[in-house]
Amino acid sequence: MHAKGSYTGSLDLNIDDPGIREYEGKVSLNFRILPILEKPYEATFKAGTNGTINIEVSAYRYGYGLYTAGGKRDLASSFEVSLKDPSGNEVTPTLVSTKYSGSVNIIDDTYQQPYLSYVSARIAGGMETSNHGSYRGGTTTFVETYTVPGATGEWTLSILPKNTENFDYTITIRDAKE
Repeated sequence: MHAKGSYTGSLDLNIDDPGIREYEGKVSLNFRILPILEKPYEATFKAGTNGTINIEVSAYRYGYGLYTAGGKRDLASSFEVSLKDPSGNEVTPTLVSTKYSGSVNIIDDTYQQPYLSYVSARIAGGMETSNHGSYRGGTTTFVETYTVPGATGEWTLSILPKNTENFDYTITIRDAKE
């Protein structure tokens, strides 16, 4: 049996100290198990020319990683992309580029470890002598761009995502003269 759904709760650490508030002696737990999709997402679109069709598919990862039951972390996002042309024939588009981009936050380590900051300030006679800072990853974007020779008529795009909880797609139909 596979796990599914969401769970929100807390783990009580049974700390018996009147100096801390009740919620400080608990660890919050939040789990969300994404379903494994077997059928691709499908979208239809109309091409008004025989120009080349470009498809961009992108996924976003936030400051946390994906985990599997075996503990494997930060699985790479990927897509299985295919098309049906106006005649109903299966067409496999050509992957022409892969792009990664990200955002990074610079954080002050003293906010991460308040006790160590207090100790270093006391040692320095009340003056903070070192502020090393660090980086924290924000959003990472993964974009694949595909191309296929076009034809006038209605097309069906199929996208089966792997290792992502969201994705965007853009379809660009070039002018036949380009």
